[in-house]
Amino acid sequence: MAEYLAALPANRRAALSVVRKATNENLPVGFEEGMQFDPAASSVSVIAFAKLASRSRKTGCSG
Repeated sequence: MAEYLAALPANRRAALSVVRKATNENLPVGFEEGMQFDPAASSVSVIAFAKLASRSRKTGCSG
């Protein structure tokens, strides 16, 4: 995840870092941050809790 964020432009990195922090502070028990694919996801087993992504036209979070 750190490499993914480091590769982003500063404005996108800042926006996703805020959402990432809030997501990680509120993960349900048993969930952990990880990056299996792009976008990054916080999950337990194969169930995603939240996904963060930075694309050419938008930066976002879904869950």
